[in-house]
Amino acid sequence: MAGVVFEFRDKGEWCASGAVWAKGYAYDSSDCFFSKQDLCALFLAVRSVDELSQLAKQLNGLFCAVGSLPFGNFALVDRVRSLPLFYAEVLGQLVITDDPYRLIQGNQFFESSVLEFKTAGYVLGGNTLFSEVYQVEAASFICHSDGDVTVVEYFNGAAGCFAPSNYELAKNELKSVLDRCMQRMVKSVEGNRFAVPLSGGYDSRFIIAWLIMNGYTDLVAFTYGRKGNPDMILAERVARKLGLQWDDFPCDDIVSVLSGDVNLEDYVLYASNASSMPFFQDYPAIRKIFDGGVVPRNCVFVLGHSGDFIAGSHLMPGYDKAGSAFLVNDILSVNHAHYKATRSQRARIAERYTQFFNNYKSCAPYSVLEWSDFKERQAKFIVNSCRAYQYFGYNIRLPFFDAELVDFFRRSPFEFKLFKRLYNDVLEDYYFKPLGVSFGDELQSSSYDYRKRVARLYVNRLLPLMRNFSRQTDNLCYADAASFLYGRYNIAPDPLFRRNQICSPIIDWYINFIEKRMK
Repeated sequence: MAGVVFEFRDKGEWCASGAVWAKGYAYDSSDCFFSKQDLCALFLAVRSVDELSQLAKQLNGLFCAVGSLPFGNFALVDRVRSLPLFYAEVLGQLVITDDPYRLIQGNQFFESSVLEFKTAGYVLGGNTLFSEVYQVEAASFICHSDGDVTVVEYFNGAAGCFAPSNYELAKNELKSVLDRCMQRMVKSVEGNRFAVPLSGGYDSRFIIAWLIMNGYTDLVAFTYGRKGNPDMILAERVARKLGLQWDDFPCDDIVSVLSGDVNLEDYVLYASNASSMPFFQDYPAIRKIFDGGVVPRNCVFVLGHSGDFIAGSHLMPGYDKAGSAFLVNDILSVNHAHYKATRSQRARIAERYTQFFNNYKSCAPYSVLEWSDFKERQAKFIVNSCRAYQYFGYNIRLPFFDAELVDFFRRSPFEFKLFKRLYNDVLEDYYFKPLGVSFGDELQSSSYDYRKRVARLYVNRLLPLMRNFSRQTDNLCYADAASFLYGRYNIAPDPLFRRNQICSPIIDWYINFIEKRMK
């Protein structure tokens, strides 16, 4: 390769200093704040790959950076891939960009990626749906030198087993960590107003509660979804109790919103990036907020993704004693359930995860499972859903992915994380009860709910056909959206997709949509 070319879709969001471009913000290990040219300058001072890895590991925030340094060219994303980057060789040059569609030189799908996408809604590893077009994975960077591209993972979220410690001391420590995470989030907003999507769960409620308890009352709260669903009812109850300005955005009219949107296809391409399912759950509400001026443009959206996961919600009883083969099977049963893959196809996907587990043999298998979920589902599915806010030019914050909080739970004992025991106790005792927003009829999963999930996993393992009869509640009107999209683009539903999974029709539609578009 003769050299490197940097191409940006969102040029206005990038800042440059010397031969380095960056966007977003970050704190260093001393909690000093960096953004714009100051963030660029951090990377510009790097002189080696090891220095770049050490710098990236200590940075805490939502950011990405590209550029040319003495050791070569690089492209780097934060721990959760909040600002995706892509690369490919085009006409003898390496092109690094935030728009992967610029890299497509034909319409050749990568077969393995398509299978992964159909089953999970995202592509595993550093691939995309297209052959020879790659993404920079979460917590990683690429280095281009002497014509070769090297992938470096600068942070490893897997860990060993930790013995139980004093529970009350752990509660106090977690409260202090949460307070510092939120203080960093507030400082990074630099005086702008807060907007919080409020659900019925604990994560967004904590954000609201903390802000109010610390005097930040000038904020907007809103909830979206099917009118009258349990999340909306409980969110309104919280908002009224706290005296908040609260708006509801029912998505029952999602078809009219999508059918009248001249920018729909542009959003789909922006949100999916040929590697992730385009989400429509936030999009109709943010479209209405943007068009109606409900939330000022300088507001920063503070999102509750994914406190429950960080705190251990994906752990099941017995995972601390389980081996990698058992856990890989569970990953497939839970995260790859959208498409009726054959036994040989499932084996191919399982092999990808087996290789992942083999990379972390010194770590506890259940911790490797969490790290796999972090790099794959959280980064490419959950965090990627935030693209709806970014599409309309809003800034976001994800306080639960603060590095200190992630590291705290990374070294927490399994017993403290199971059923989110420590997390729930801290939120209830220190934040919800003092404000009167701890209710008896919560939507949080109980230990009984977790055990039901374990039983369902066992049934799915023994009787795969049972997956077709476990139906998810469609509070986001995804079935209506999918029906409209199928009709508008003259796409016939694929019977191999499981219709009981609410995201399955959107995944099915997108694969067909992008294939038609590339012809």
